[in-house]
Amino acid sequence: MTSIEETIGYRIALLCRTHRNYGAVMLEPLGIYIGQELILAQLWREEGMNQSLLASRVGVEVSTMTKTLQRLERYGLVERRQDTEDTRVWHVFLTEQGRALQPALTTEWEKIEQQTLAGFSDDERTVLCGFLDRIKQNLA
Repeated sequence: MTSIEETIGYRIALLCRTHRNYGAVMLEPLGIYIGQELILAQLWREEGMNQSLLASRVGVEVSTMTKTLQRLERYGLVERRQDTEDTRVWHVFLTEQGRALQPALTTEWEKIEQQTLAGFSDDERTVLCGFLDRIKQNLA
């Protein structure tokens, strides 16, 4: 019988935790907590989406998204606006400060990516991404 420590799932869990911790250290100087960069990245691509769609794209529950957006709003990075036709719906927009953070945050995320894949060839990276995508699909 394989021990838990020898399973792929265990290794993925440890890798996720290590990557998250490394990312947190790298993003801390920008005043961003890990996970918030995913929200900002979605908004840099498409501003004005509603909170439910944003939560779906980032892969979190709507309640988690609401709390995180409240925090980002307090930091002055996003603004939520109520839908004019359905007052239950809130749309999310970047502030100037949120837009201005994009270059620095992108640079830090690129550094994280470089460190994550240090020593991997382009071909190995492609194969790894394929494996990870297949694992995700297996579990979906």
